[in-house]
Amino acid sequence: MRLDGRQRGAVKRTKAFAGERVLVVGLGVAGRAAARVLAEEGAEVRVTEERPEAAGAEEIRDLGVDVLTGGHEPRHLDGVTAVVASPGGASWTWALACVTHRTSP
Repeated sequence: MRLDGRQRGAVKRTKAFAGERVLVVGLGVAGRAAARVLAEEGAEVRVTEERPEAAGAEEIRDLGVDVLTGGHEPRHLDGVTAVVASPGGASWTWALACVTHRTSP
């Protein structure tokens, strides 16, 4: 619902990320939202989470997202074309270090 009382229309799905293989680092609120939108837009999504299990993991799995819990590992980056690091925790430093290492000459 908008502030002016009118309801928003349905969101048009564009499949803008079809063909992309995206790693989302962190399964907090921001990570779940990113994984959901990316999956709905056609991306093949993998989420890596430090905790052994996180709230919302099953909901995300039901969208076809591969959820890897219990820690971040460099192999989680295998085959990905993009990385989204959740801003809610320190996991973005891990993602940046791994991506930098893989792309360094």
